[in-house]
Amino acid sequence: MLLPLLLTTAFLHSAAAPTEYRVLLVGLGPYATKDPNLRTLHGETDVKTFHSALNTYYNVPDSSIHEILGAAATKAKIESEFKDWLVNGAGPNRAMIFFYSGHGTITHDLSQKLCSALIPIDVKRLTPGGAFDSSTLITRDFFNSELKELRDPKINATNITLIFDACNSGLAARGTAVSKDAPNPGTELPPDVATAANPIDLDFGDAAVIAAARAGRSAYESLPDGGNLYVALTRAMKDHADAGTGTASLTYSELRDRTLANMATLNQTEPQDPVFVIHDLNREVFGSGSFVAEPAYRVELDNANAGGIVPPDITSPGAFIMHAGLALGIQEKF
Repeated sequence: MLLPLLLTTAFLHSAAAPTEYRVLLVGLGPYATKDPNLRTLHGETDVKTFHSALNTYYNVPDSSIHEILGAAATKAKIESEFKDWLVNGAGPNRAMIFFYSGHGTITHDLSQKLCSALIPIDVKRLTPGGAFDSSTLITRDFFNSELKELRDPKINATNITLIFDACNSGLAARGTAVSKDAPNPGTELPPDVATAANPIDLDFGDAAVIAAARAGRSAYESLPDGGNLYVALTRAMKDHADAGTGTASLTYSELRDRTLANMATLNQTEPQDPVFVIHDLNREVFGSGSFVAEPAYRVELDNANAGGIVPPDITSPGAFIMHAGLALGIQEKF
């Protein structure tokens, strides 16, 4: 027997989880071996631990995860893997995840507008210690060009998450907080200009985009744990899983709130203010479905008198949430 007890509002799932993943993780560390003006980071460690988090909390198999680490993280390698593994492998039931942990800077895009850029291991400067050669950076021009292909109705790829654990500009870190900032001489960031940590710069259609710091702020590493964004994100996943609800129900709204709370406890010279650009914050993390507020009843279940109308995944007596239309017999199917 189903006994509706109290009309309330619940977040009910609207679509199935992805059936397959395509993940590309990029972690840079030994910059100083290539450019003495770039401090060494711990992006390789971030990648290994984020890889483990995807295994643990989302059951992503190792075969679905490609890594580019350290000296292998050249501009050509990162861009080719992004195109060949993620873009060319896109599909409607496939979740695509790109994670980058390394240095970031400010440069000009092809239209000569200021934008953020990722710094590959083989970056070059126009002069020793001078400005970066923008053609050796990875900018929004690349991501915009590649992600445009995914908007083709024949591909219908809407489940895309881009995570940039890199900064644009900001103060040099002090103490145990290590800055990922790589100033680009001669390229200053005026107030209120869109950068990689700004929604204007990071709006790639349906993609969910997470940046480590807003415009004018650095991203930091809290040693020995790693990059602050990566640490805060994975702790958010663990906290949600430990709450007993399973990571499949973790929405970007909850991930953002938990990440911001975790970030506040980490070492940083100034708040780095992560940015979440997601059109539907009720969307499940790394999923295409949403948890939408709908009228619902808290229902008590009596298996002995259920009459065969109990959802197949409900096998023991107790209370659960049911859409109001189902509880009142207005809808016939679960």
